[in-house]
Amino acid sequence: MRLTLLSLSAVASLWFAPVQVVAQQVSSTVPSPIIIIESDRLYEQSLFSQRVRQEQNARKAVLLAENRQIAAELAEEEKRLTEQRTTMEATDFRKLADAFDSRVEEIRSIQDDKELQIIRFAEEERIRFFQELVPVLERILNERGASIVLEKRTTFASSSALNVTDRTLAIANGLLGDGAVSEEPEATEPAVDN
Repeated sequence: MRLTLLSLSAVASLWFAPVQVVAQQVSSTVPSPIIIIESDRLYEQSLFSQRVRQEQNARKAVLLAENRQIAAELAEEEKRLTEQRTTMEATDFRKLADAFDSRVEEIRSIQDDKELQIIRFAEEERIRFFQELVPVLERILNERGASIVLEKRTTFASSSALNVTDRTLAIANGLLGDGAVSEEPEATEPAVDN
């Protein structure tokens, strides 16, 4: 019985050994109709995304400074209003207080809209990045003889040789750069190496 278990164990180890050797011999460019990208990493590490983050942070800083200034002005106005309370009729004070509250709500709404615009800007730029990335992905599909691009998050398991995120990032950074929209059209297009 013990000899049989040892024999089965030896046969099983021989059975699985070739699979491990074959997996280790896979080249870095496996011919496959499928390539894989990590879209979040691709975007986050791109020059395009770095520019968007810088612009978003600059816009947030301006909004924060504006909010601080508005808060200081409103606090001063509220203080003056509170001081007037002792010298005014209750109905007159209530009218001023209600008008002040309405102004505060309106200002809050305007500032909230500005914050949403900053968020939308970042979302729209991300969408634009992936729209402008299509020719880059088509180029890599052609290079690899592939016909489908899959997102790494949606695959259960795959060979790392199918992952073209680094290659895509290098080409995207070269062709798209930071994605800043210039005021004047460029005279020449960047050269594309094949």
